[in-house]
Amino acid sequence: IPLREYTSVGIELSQSAIMISGFSGCGKSFLVGEVGIRLERKGWRCLQCKFDQEVRSQPLSTITSAFDNLLANIVSKFGNTELQEIRNRINDLLEDGDVDALCQLIPTLRQLMTVEKTCHPEPNDENSFDVSEATASKFRLHRLFGLLVKALSEPKRPLLICMDDLQWADMATLELINSLVEGNSLEGIVSDELPATVNHEGSCMLFVGCFRNNEVVGPGSLATYIQKMKDCKTITLKEIQLEGLSSDDVNSMVSDALCYPRRLTRSLANLIHQKSTGNPLFVKEFLNSLATENLLKYSLSNHRWLWDDDIIEMKAVSNGVVDLLTIRLQRLPEGVLSVLQVMSCLGHDVSLEILVHVGDVCGNSDVVSGLDCATKELLIKTSDHRDQSVYSFVHDMVQSTIYQGIDQQDRLRMLKEIAETLIDKTSEGRKDVILFIIVDLINKVGASNIPSAVDRVRYAKFNLLAGEKSTLTPDFSSAFEFIEHGISFLDDGHWEHEYDLSLALFKNAAGIACSLGKFHLKTKYLNEVFHHAQCYEEKLDSMSVLIQSLLSDGRPQKALDNILEVLSYLGEPLPTNLDKEAIYRELIATEECLQQISSSSWDTIPAMKDPLKIKAMHFLNLSFRPSYFQGSLFFVVSSCRMVRLTLSHGLSIYSAMGIAGMASAYTAAVRNYTKGYKLGKLALAFNTSPKLLGEISLIVTNVPSVFKEPIQALLPTALENYKMALKRGDINTACWNSVFYVIRAFFSGSPLISLNKELSVVFRQLSRYNLVRHYLSLIPISNAMTNLSGEPQSSVMLNSIKGYEDNEKSLREAFKKKDIALCEVIVTFQIAEHFLFRRIDMAEKVVRQYQEFFDMQLDSQVKFIFIYRTFYSGLVAFHCFRETQDQYWMDRGRNAIREMEIWTKECKWNFENKLLLLSAEYHFSIGDFDKATEEYYLSVRSSHAHRFIHEEAVANELAGYFQLARGRKDLSINLMTQARECYQTWGAVRKAETLQNDEE
Repeated sequence: IPLREYTSVGIELSQSAIMISGFSGCGKSFLVGEVGIRLERKGWRCLQCKFDQEVRSQPLSTITSAFDNLLANIVSKFGNTELQEIRNRINDLLEDGDVDALCQLIPTLRQLMTVEKTCHPEPNDENSFDVSEATASKFRLHRLFGLLVKALSEPKRPLLICMDDLQWADMATLELINSLVEGNSLEGIVSDELPATVNHEGSCMLFVGCFRNNEVVGPGSLATYIQKMKDCKTITLKEIQLEGLSSDDVNSMVSDALCYPRRLTRSLANLIHQKSTGNPLFVKEFLNSLATENLLKYSLSNHRWLWDDDIIEMKAVSNGVVDLLTIRLQRLPEGVLSVLQVMSCLGHDVSLEILVHVGDVCGNSDVVSGLDCATKELLIKTSDHRDQSVYSFVHDMVQSTIYQGIDQQDRLRMLKEIAETLIDKTSEGRKDVILFIIVDLINKVGASNIPSAVDRVRYAKFNLLAGEKSTLTPDFSSAFEFIEHGISFLDDGHWEHEYDLSLALFKNAAGIACSLGKFHLKTKYLNEVFHHAQCYEEKLDSMSVLIQSLLSDGRPQKALDNILEVLSYLGEPLPTNLDKEAIYRELIATEECLQQISSSSWDTIPAMKDPLKIKAMHFLNLSFRPSYFQGSLFFVVSSCRMVRLTLSHGLSIYSAMGIAGMASAYTAAVRNYTKGYKLGKLALAFNTSPKLLGEISLIVTNVPSVFKEPIQALLPTALENYKMALKRGDINTACWNSVFYVIRAFFSGSPLISLNKELSVVFRQLSRYNLVRHYLSLIPISNAMTNLSGEPQSSVMLNSIKGYEDNEKSLREAFKKKDIALCEVIVTFQIAEHFLFRRIDMAEKVVRQYQEFFDMQLDSQVKFIFIYRTFYSGLVAFHCFRETQDQYWMDRGRNAIREMEIWTKECKWNFENKLLLLSAEYHFSIGDFDKATEEYYLSVRSSHAHRFIHEEAVANELAGYFQLARGRKDLSINLMTQARECYQTWGAVRKAETLQNDEE
């Protein structure tokens, strides 16, 4: 390993990783250890851990224990000054709640930071499995570890993370490692969030992993994550494959071991090299076996080592190191071997406390003597950890040979006895600590080898508990395995005999399968619940999983149908035939009820207690997303019902969402913008749930606030909403905020060059998390920006949108799925782009084809994208009227003016320039040239004053065409020049070029 590339203190490491591969015994672990020793001498901090082949430990425990050991070493090794510097870095990067969350996994962090244990439970929501929250918890954990690594690594003290035997790491650990190495756990954290002390440090971490390259096959394996590192442009990956030692190297090894000149050990070394193929562990064990069997001995009289080349050449070792170790183990006293056999069942590292507990299984009461003997034989080694003695095998081949050497029936008996002994002898307070050891043991035995029905039920319950705890870690892959093992222990007829246990296992299986994307298995387990549940109420949690799955699959209508069914059962039926006037009356009546409660009275409203009403609030909240996608007024009804339930039954975590929905309804449906804005502010003030803050901010910022605050002023808020959701790990909400940010930034006139860079970051995230629906909303804007600027799309964008480049194809798919919201985005950008490039015939076709459909389908709901569909359709309409004198176009243009007049009264900043430009086009169309001249001028001035550089360009361009039509060529050229300059300032270079070409 070229350590000189990494050992200069303060060197910029980029995102660096070294992967060392080779067969067992080739020296990977030794090499990793040497790397750690040398870099520690250079001032690095080193975190090291090793994964276990035979034992499945608690999810993430190997890596969290390694962080715990690192911090314990820091606390014991450094003085108060350096410890305070570390505390300051951690406090700068992590909030108190973040530190407390990490302390649950890394106890020594609490000792370092001296923080009190806190608990911040969410208000009542009795939904047992929230798929989106399950995903959020994983990303939240990745982010926290990323920040901790950032805090513990700095230029003067970089951090080395060494991980041995990665082929046996659990999936949760591999995902965390990949996140840390790629640096995507910190992606989205912009520079102004980082303190000055760490802002420009770059990466100060080096990851070194080693693995057996013949044991990394299969989906979800280490090979998949290594390939991700190779594909990642931000990682500098160095791969090293260890081969066998050369004959000269083996000779050096033998010479050093025998303290004998190399020229005299050459023949022996050649024989050993021939049999070992240069495997260092084989060389060591073969040399030991020769000495043990007196085939290699030292002659005191002759002062030399003696051996017979012919006899050694005849020595058979058919199974390599395993044969040598097996022979060596057979020479041990029986009591010692039984201790090692029990230890091999428990893992690579086992505490003396646990070994003493299970001493009876060994048939040897003096466990300590057996361990001492094995230590002297160099089969195991001992170390101290947190005032406990811990024994470890010197090599995993030793553990594997011992474990595999136990007769299968004896091994099954031993595994069960160890498990039962731990269950019986462990106090209730300590059972949680060794739960995963017990579960691993009983799962190795398997249900088919447990004759007792009582025991099988007990073991199913242990697996259920392990699965539930794994989801809290969070490690959903491990959780799913535990739950499936639990199901395997159930007998035929378990729904009759063990109903509660069966229900809990299958409900968890369905939810976890959904979060992992195992949709076939999700359906299988959901069907089990739906078929066997004794009452509808016990189906509710699984109905929630089904609905969330349907939403993820892009089936909003099916999701809504199921929501309506559930709400009917819960005593909260909603109308299926939405009468617009009735809905508006309900909205107004509900708002009047809200007015009767003063702002100070909200704190006195008790918490919701009725479990069915709590469930109803959950399912009402689920209805928002499909209602939005379909452009339905259903969300209005849902919002009102949520508020009425709050007023009659108490507060739920979703109460503020109901108010936010009403704010959106007043804005989008009733068009009472002032009331919608006030209700939006109330929802934000009223919310107490960090879980929902991102969603509520998303609704308020992107609907009511647009009609009351300057669009440019809302962009920082959208970014803050994005960062806030990202901190919680709520990738879905974070990415929706980023989507809305990009669309608003485009229409606010943000420079296209910088916006294109931001769009690349957004696409990278959306692609990483496979959020297809999100980036479908951005493909039209990406295409428009490329066409306007002339800049090619980045490779990130091209890879992300592969298969979705065609707007027409995406539009057809969106109509097929009844995703009206996406349809409106695509159509709006088509109209805008066609108009800007003067493809009026194509713009006319799109407007005629879709405008009336949207007006009817969306019930004239006013959302952000509706503003620009109205604006550009109005501009197209007046142009078409001048060409055709078709009254249809005049009516459509005048309708756009009426809308803009209303909005201008609400927020002059956002809408005045647009109203003036539409009005100028109108007066141009009816021949009132003086009025048109004035309004073109005022539109240009208003656009400039309100920082809409792109609309200033459009206003100048249209004014130029107007003057050209009147024969004022010089004035037209001047206006076109100003338009071109504005387009160039915006970044629409290609558009500016086409304008110049048209002039010429």
